[in-house]
Parts: sequence; structure tokens; C-alpha cells
Amino acid sequence: MNPEKEKNKSKKRVRIDRDEKKISTDNDDLKTESESEDSNMEKDQEKTPSSKEELTPDETIAQLADKIEKLSDDLLRERASIINYRKRMEEEKGLIRRYGASDLAFDLLNVLDYFEESLKFESSDMDSQAILQGVKFTVDEMHKILAKHGIKEIETDSPFNPKLHEAFGTMETDDHEPGKILQIHRKGYMYKDRVLRAAMVTVSKVPDVKKVDDNYEKPDKKNGESPEPEVE
Repeated sequence: MNPEKEKNKSKKRVRIDRDEKKISTDNDDLKTESESEDSNMEKDQEKTPSSKEELTPDETIAQLADKIEKLSDDLLRERASIINYRKRMEEEKGLIRRYGASDLAFDLLNVLDYFEESLKFESSDMDSQAILQGVKFTVDEMHKILAKHGIKEIETDSPFNPKLHEAFGTMETDDHEPGKILQIHRKGYMYKDRVLRAAMVTVSKVPDVKKVDDNYEKPDKKNGESPEPEVE
């Protein structure tokens, strides 16, 4: 056999043996690392017992009972909150249905005021009288429509009521009791059971009492003394 070939074969066997030893060594190292990790995990598990091992059956039952009670309380609160929310929504819907036209009605009152003011105009002209008659019919019809929807004029025959009337001013008089409505500057209206616009009025009041009596004789300015009262 050729010596050169024998030499090459020998080198190949040596190289293969070295590679096998290296692979074997790597496998041993991996196995050692894996075993070390498993050992560490087992030690950690031994050091940290599970929650099931920490609690007794009675403690577990008590813990679950507490959770159930808390969840029940939360459920009851949520249910009560939903019920209250629905009630508020129903109340708001009712208020909207009952008083939803209040803004429109309030604006219409200004138009009604202008029409009623125009009726105070007096004229002997036939054309003007015809126009005023048409305005009067319009005012009457507006009052009917407003009354149909629950809007009525506030009475001013009764004494002054701050909930219904707005004091534009006061007038001293002995002819009327205090609080009597003497003059109406602007009509007020109720919208069902609410004040849509307060009536603006002038109210009577008691005259101020004079501090000095007119019959009282003033002191003499010369000597600053009061005259002696006459003795009968």
C-alpha cells in the first residue's frame, strides 16, 4: 500500500476522533446546564410554596365567601345606579314634555306686548280703526292659543307677591293698604304651575312719618332756650 495514503487516512481518523470528543463534551456541558437549571427550579419551588398549600380548606372557603360578598355588593350598587339613572331620564323626559315650549312661549309674549301696546293708539280714521280691529282679533286669538297650552295671565288684583310680581317701584299713599298693586307696567304669565314671566308693577307703601311735628315750637334762636310752657 502507498505510504502516503496510509498517512492521510490516519490524519482523517485523528480529526474525526477529535470532532466526536468535542461534540460529546458540548453535549455533556448542555446536559449539565439543563440539570443545574432543573435543580434550581426545584429548589425555588420548595422555597416558595403555592397558595393552595398555604391556605387551609376553611380559609379558602372564607376567602371565597368574602369575594362572593364583595361581588354581590358591587352588583347591587351597579343595579341601583342603573335604576336611578333610568328614573332621572324619565323625569327629564317628563319635564321636557311638560315645559318644552317655555322658551318659545316666552319669546311670543314680547310679540303679544307689542300688539297690546298698539291697541292703546286712538284714531278716528276709518282705515286706522280697521287695522286696530284686526290687531285686536290677533291679540284675542293669541290669548286663546296660549291658554290652550297652559299659559295664563297672572292676576294683579291680589296683594303684591314677590313670587309672582316684580316691583318696578313704590308709591306712598294713604288711600290703599301697603302692598297694593297700583300700576301694571308689564303683564306677567304662568306656564302651567311655573312663572313664565313675572308681572312688573308699582306697589303702594305707607308714607314716611315726619320726624318733627309741625305744631312743635322751635327754641328761641337768640338765647338758645325753649320758651317756658304756659301754666294754667
